[in-house]
Amino acid sequence: MHRFILKWQNSDRMTNFCSSIETRWGSDIFSTSFYHVLFICILLSLAIIIIYWQVVNFDFIVFDDHYYVTNNDIVKEGITFEGIKWAFTSIGYSANWHPLSWISHMLDIQFFGMNPGMHHFTNVIFHVFNTVLLFLVLERMTGALWRSAAVAALFALHPLHVESVAWISERKDVLSTFFWMLTMMGYIWYVEHRNMWRYLLVVFLYILGLLSKPMLVTLPFILLLLDFWPLNRLGFDQTGDIGKNHGLKNKSSEKRWSRLLKLILEKIPIIVLAIISSLMTIVAQGKTSSIQNVVILTLGTRLLNAITSYVAYLLKVVYFFNLAVFYPYNFSFNPFLVIGCTLFLILITFFVILFAKRLPYLLVGWLWYLGALIPVIGIVQVGDQSMADRYTYIPLVGIFIMIVWGIWEMLHQWKYRKAIIRMFSIIILIILMIATFYQVSFWKNSGTLFNHTLKVTKNNYVAYNSLGVYLFDKGDLEGSRKQFKLAIQVNPYYALAYNNLGKSFFAEKRYTEALGQFHECLKIKPDYGDTYKSIGDIMLLKENYDRAIVNYKKALQISSSQAKVYYHLGIAYFQKSNYSKAVECFQEAINENPLYSEAISYLREAKSAQTNLDNLILSIKATIKTDPQNLILHMKLGDLYHQECEYENAIAQYQEVLSIQPQYIPAFYRLALIYSEKNDYASAINKLQKIRDMQPNNPEIYYNMACIYAKQNMVDESIKWLKQSVDKGFHNWVLLEEDPDLENIKNTFYVLGLLKNYKT
Repeated sequence: MHRFILKWQNSDRMTNFCSSIETRWGSDIFSTSFYHVLFICILLSLAIIIIYWQVVNFDFIVFDDHYYVTNNDIVKEGITFEGIKWAFTSIGYSANWHPLSWISHMLDIQFFGMNPGMHHFTNVIFHVFNTVLLFLVLERMTGALWRSAAVAALFALHPLHVESVAWISERKDVLSTFFWMLTMMGYIWYVEHRNMWRYLLVVFLYILGLLSKPMLVTLPFILLLLDFWPLNRLGFDQTGDIGKNHGLKNKSSEKRWSRLLKLILEKIPIIVLAIISSLMTIVAQGKTSSIQNVVILTLGTRLLNAITSYVAYLLKVVYFFNLAVFYPYNFSFNPFLVIGCTLFLILITFFVILFAKRLPYLLVGWLWYLGALIPVIGIVQVGDQSMADRYTYIPLVGIFIMIVWGIWEMLHQWKYRKAIIRMFSIIILIILMIATFYQVSFWKNSGTLFNHTLKVTKNNYVAYNSLGVYLFDKGDLEGSRKQFKLAIQVNPYYALAYNNLGKSFFAEKRYTEALGQFHECLKIKPDYGDTYKSIGDIMLLKENYDRAIVNYKKALQISSSQAKVYYHLGIAYFQKSNYSKAVECFQEAINENPLYSEAISYLREAKSAQTNLDNLILSIKATIKTDPQNLILHMKLGDLYHQECEYENAIAQYQEVLSIQPQYIPAFYRLALIYSEKNDYASAINKLQKIRDMQPNNPEIYYNMACIYAKQNMVDESIKWLKQSVDKGFHNWVLLEEDPDLENIKNTFYVLGLLKNYKT
């Protein structure tokens, strides 16, 4: 191998290649030893493996891992055609659109099953690739071997990056960064010799990155920074060693503004892709209500948080202790702190601009940091966190460049510079390795992670809630409820904690208490699809199919994950013998998840039942032709149409009954029910009034009148009829408590008093 390299280096082909590259990159591009580069790559890889090897024994985390793997039925099937199709079409699931990240999780399942350790280790491997690529990219652009290695080492070993690597759900972070680095590598190759094919490669790699995570929308801006330094495509006379050695010496008389415009125009295709990705992300996050409304977080609050977060991340670079998976939002900001942070950011910005010509790496590193953080700094607030360690995975590369090149510049004239740098570097890297190893250990399971988070943060309601979910999954329902209640105590407006508390009661079949918590959740977050589904599940178990259907339909209007909701809605319709609706719902569930075996089984059963029902309808209609005055047959046919929601046909049959026997009360009841379901309340009341004329002492008539007025939110009128019902002898208090038609009057003093007397 070594002889081959020497032979190739001495060949004419190598001479011509070097000449062409040296024109753009400087004369010492091949001065770095191949073996030094290989040695550094191996060393960086081994350091990462040593620190992160412990993750092979780690578990899934209850925080988002259920979305990505453990509760995601499509991902759990591994690589399938339906799964790949879902990955590209499921805009909004988990508040993102990142099909390649979904596919990477599917590949993990395909190769490793549900072994969480190997899912973790896949992240580690990508982190190795990213570190090596970062080193190669910097070394290729600058020719500075050890400085490039130092930046890569900081990237590889810093504790702030543990969250992106040790958290399975953050596969999108490490995967997208992999394509970020490849895009940069392709861009360097394009700059060496600009042609369409090399540019298309850059675009292709960039698309793969966007399909992994939309965080790459800032990459066009970063490439423009690289044009300034170290590529020097703007033609500045940079006095720093890197610009001098490897900057492209543009000898034309074009003005720099003209060159800058050309460089911007050059990036128009990838800028357009970035805009498209941004719009799709906004749509995806909007579908799950992930983007916080300005009523909740004003623009001013977000700006203050963004300013302090920029500085807080910088502090964590040097003080990397007490890191947490979630940092609660602070709604009160110390004005002196905000002013200090603002002045600090302005001062650094002024400094790097002032010395941009002499120290170009400072400007590039600083703007890299500021720009790469923009999508996640909180101006457009996604989620409840004020900041997150994972957001620094790419942005801190800019800070690391500033630190490494800055120290090198400061010590450039020192007599013992090399010895000092080596000693300093070894000490720093050892400290980082120990701190990172320690930080990784907290990700062993949800218990260790969130107990640690509660120790290092205050009033962390998300950590309380997540710890509760962990205990719930382990079967400790009482312990989980304690954590959910602590979350609510810290943040009484945290809807998810009420929802989870309701689920803990649901698990013990304490349905009344569960419903109470679910309703509290909906008071805070009326568009919480999962809560409507849970209420529907309770109603389904209690065989209150109408109320189950109402709640499942509400869940479908909100939820982005709908397969299970359609499935349970189908069961509710099936139990009501509405087989045509059941077939529709089971088919929708299968469309959402083509591998949904339970839905497939029920679909076959519902289709069979529908066929039998159709045959029965045909049989009754044939019999009616021979006996047109048969009330029972007309009623039966009307009931069959009614259960199929064919209201007009059902009404026609009941009207036919009344034409035969004008005072047939069951037909009036059926008509009143249908008109109520159709929201034709005037017609429903008309039919009930006719029944009352025939049965003035029947309490059910007055109760149903109360229900119809309650559905119209006519509270006083509804209570008036309910009182008459009670006076006539109504005493079905269970129905009164659970009837969804009376929802609008259940909190009135009269109804609460009735229920209180019933319970005592």
